[in-house]
Amino acid sequence: FLFSVATEASAFDAERCAAASWHAAHGVQNLDRVFRSIVTATPAPNEMQIQFLKHFVDRLKLEVLELQQRTVGESKEAPLLDLVHGLPGTGKSRVIAWMREIMESGLGWKHGVQFVFLAFQNVMAASINGLTLHHWSGIPAHAVDGGGAGDKHALSIKCQALRVIVIDEVSMISAELLGTFENNVRKVVRSNGTYKWQAATDTTEKVERVFGGINVVMCADFWQLKPVAGTYLCSNPLEHVGTAKDALDIFWGSGPNSIRHFWDLTEVMRCRDPWYNEFLLACRFGRLTKDMYAFFHGHATLCAANMQCACNTGVVHIPGVGPCKQSWRDDFMKGCTDMRTLIANTECEQCHKAREARFRVGKNATKPTTQEDRIAYSKAIALFNFNVPRYFTMLLRARLFAKTHRTQIAWTYALDTPQHPSDLELSEDRLEFKRKQWLGRHDQDTANLTSLLPLAVGMPVRLTDTLDRNLLLYRHRQGKIHAWTNDPRCIPVSHENNVLLDYPPVVIYVQFSDVTWTIGDLPQGVYPVSPKTRVWKVNKYSGISAQRKGFCLVPDFAATAHMIQGCTLDAAIAELESACLLYTSDAADDSLRVDLGGRRI
Repeated sequence: FLFSVATEASAFDAERCAAASWHAAHGVQNLDRVFRSIVTATPAPNEMQIQFLKHFVDRLKLEVLELQQRTVGESKEAPLLDLVHGLPGTGKSRVIAWMREIMESGLGWKHGVQFVFLAFQNVMAASINGLTLHHWSGIPAHAVDGGGAGDKHALSIKCQALRVIVIDEVSMISAELLGTFENNVRKVVRSNGTYKWQAATDTTEKVERVFGGINVVMCADFWQLKPVAGTYLCSNPLEHVGTAKDALDIFWGSGPNSIRHFWDLTEVMRCRDPWYNEFLLACRFGRLTKDMYAFFHGHATLCAANMQCACNTGVVHIPGVGPCKQSWRDDFMKGCTDMRTLIANTECEQCHKAREARFRVGKNATKPTTQEDRIAYSKAIALFNFNVPRYFTMLLRARLFAKTHRTQIAWTYALDTPQHPSDLELSEDRLEFKRKQWLGRHDQDTANLTSLLPLAVGMPVRLTDTLDRNLLLYRHRQGKIHAWTNDPRCIPVSHENNVLLDYPPVVIYVQFSDVTWTIGDLPQGVYPVSPKTRVWKVNKYSGISAQRKGFCLVPDFAATAHMIQGCTLDAAIAELESACLLYTSDAADDSLRVDLGGRRI
């Protein structure tokens, strides 16, 4: 790549000034080479993914040629404004990874310069090695509709060489936020040498393109959770105004600034169980059959698991009920009170194994039967709708992890210093009692500093706050305990397999995977996490606060449905009862779908 030289008098960043006029000597050939390597690799993209990637590569090749010919913006072809939609497991994350490979290997582009990957939440941004939309755009987390919030000058520097924006899980972004983001980007993109304006024709006027003509690819699953606050992007655009309507018009309008290409990924790539995929689709579309429900809950069914098996000989169709095995129906009508035993005695081994595999909901906790399952589920995420059960489950599961992996577990706790005068006047015994009560509060209540933190070598942990943006150590980034250094004043007290630390460690070393950086003499990917001191609200209504010293870490054994949306989990334990009993709207259905669909089976 040959770059033009930025002058010292330039008002912008030198690297971005140079990158803004990049010229790829062999850009087209490189893009073709990378595309061929992707479609011939193992595992390869499916047909729809290949169609999208070819469409994406063709757009980049066109821009390379136009830049070489100095005809940027003269083509009638509009930049990408695409929506990639798909249910969980259909390969949206793989498409994003392939787009990065195409841009980095094919054109030598850098993330944050010529392209940027964005997501609403830190956990989503970390999963795609991207940034949060708020952080990158500079829009405050509580910006109001139409406020035009954010540092426009800083954003203009970021957009100077920017050609591609990829937004993951756009369905979780409110219309107000997306509209404000689009408005800010469009305003800072320069007009000369870009695709900001659609040229006028004999029948149309010159039109300013959304996002300033930057290529935008949005990935979404509108069956998942809605934004916590703000207008849902599936709302009626006629009922809204301002930036919310601007964003809704992108999705539901019909003009040149509406979605230009829609890609629907329907082939499930994540889950290896065809029946479970069919079950999830039935849950989503409201067509769950009685037998599907019964299989999932371990109840007696009307038919055997394999409809093509001889076990289903004599199946009849009963109006209002559906297919039913006649011999089982006859036994039930004769007064059989234990249909599950009857079915088990009359099914073949293959159907029995299929039935056992489909049984996934247990009223009582059952121990895994194999060592492989015990290890997998000792690390499995438990999914909840609320933070209180999430917090206490993390502590219990940490003990289970240490027991399963036969390693010692150490316990450290946050140190709280009261700030309210009434608390300072308490006796030492009463103050200690109050501190112990505070240790029952979860990290969402205590400024992201964990109350009780178990430590075991190899134990998975999750960041509760961003530690280092340059190293992509965002909130919810996952890692595992590598080691820790005790405070010199600490006198550990042992009890069975537990060790209580009376002073917090000086530093906890956390190992992060899929990274290449090193810090000092530490092993690759090991980051020293030091304790932080913050003030947190003991009572949000009265304003009483306390100062806490602790760590921005929690054991990664439990999460809420919002925390893990968009993630792929190797194993999970979903707590479904509270979702059914405590939610009174379709939020229960959304939460259940996230709980059930976010795992690789």
